[in-house]
Amino acid sequence: MFVKECYHNDKTEETCLRYTLQYTERIRMDYRKLADTAMLAGTIMLRGGAETNRVEDTMERILDTSGAATTEVLVLSTALMLTID
Repeated sequence: MFVKECYHNDKTEETCLRYTLQYTERIRMDYRKLADTAMLAGTIMLRGGAETNRVEDTMERILDTSGAATTEVLVLSTALMLTID
């Protein structure tokens, strides 16, 4: 979508690439913040004695707000893992 807008505004190809890279970098940083938030929530819940399935559900709900194609969460009593793709 961003690239289409760039071409509609008759920008040069180099300018479009620069804008696209900046836009992609902003999205990547937001994913990092979202992952950190989900991990923090999961850590707090596990330390508080929550069941692993509740922790997993909460983390999945947080990651679902990203709009990413694939998000995965694995919660064990001793570890938290997540991916955003």
